[in-house]
Amino acid sequence: MQSTLSGRGFRPGDVHTLIVPLFHVTGLNTIMPTAFHQGATLVVTAQQSPRDILALIERHRATTFFAVPTTMILLAQTPGVEQHDVSSLRLIAYSGAPMPLRAIQRLRELFPGVRLHNFFGLTETTSVTTVLPDEQALVRPESVGLPPPGIELKIVDDHGDPLPANAIGELLVKGPSVVKSYHNRPEASAEVIVDGWLHTGDTASLDEEGYLFLQGRKKERVIVAGENVYPVEVENVLTRHPAVAEVAVIGRPHAILGEVVKALSCCDPTPTLTSGR
Repeated sequence: MQSTLSGRGFRPGDVHTLIVPLFHVTGLNTIMPTAFHQGATLVVTAQQSPRDILALIERHRATTFFAVPTTMILLAQTPGVEQHDVSSLRLIAYSGAPMPLRAIQRLRELFPGVRLHNFFGLTETTSVTTVLPDEQALVRPESVGLPPPGIELKIVDDHGDPLPANAIGELLVKGPSVVKSYHNRPEASAEVIVDGWLHTGDTASLDEEGYLFLQGRKKERVIVAGENVYPVEVENVLTRHPAVAEVAVIGRPHAILGEVVKALSCCDPTPTLTSGR
């Protein structure tokens, strides 16, 4: 809860729009209990249509809105957003997948003055592990931010040795929000949580200022002729093209190179929204 309060800046007077599933840690273990703790209002809905969400924000004068990037991308492509009175909003947050730069730019246009937060978390860390400050939304759009107070991050190699800034390795997390063990799974707990450090299985890097950049899962790494290729790096490049709305990169077997990269993309039906890139 403390990570949520310090990382996201929740206020007692907030009206939170909760559209993320309550069987996920973000909804059940962070947004909902923090809102209850502060005595804030919580508007819970199963609606995922951008138009329905906008109407809900307008009707309840919601101040915060949290969603996965897919929802934000659809929202950025929805015509007539300006017709809704969403002046009550002060914070929009997104997490769960890479967020295309042009979608962030479009959110800036649609919601001027609203703070945009990218954040990252896991079930084992009770969701909030890092938050990208609003002022960094367009400066470091590929970063998921900095850890809130009390959370430590470390990047290690395959032998568990710490790596320098900008080097890619496995992300380890330590802090009071990290689980102590898995329920009735002592072997898995001993393998994943070592000396209080959670081995996330995510590949990532930390820059000189401590900003976290995710590269994907260790098992998703594509090795092309002995070179490591991280899917998210390729995805970040491809989503800069105005015709690409979303993309997923995977590895495919190759007789000579070992593996090659394959990209599966969704076309953007309204590429004109990307003007000003």
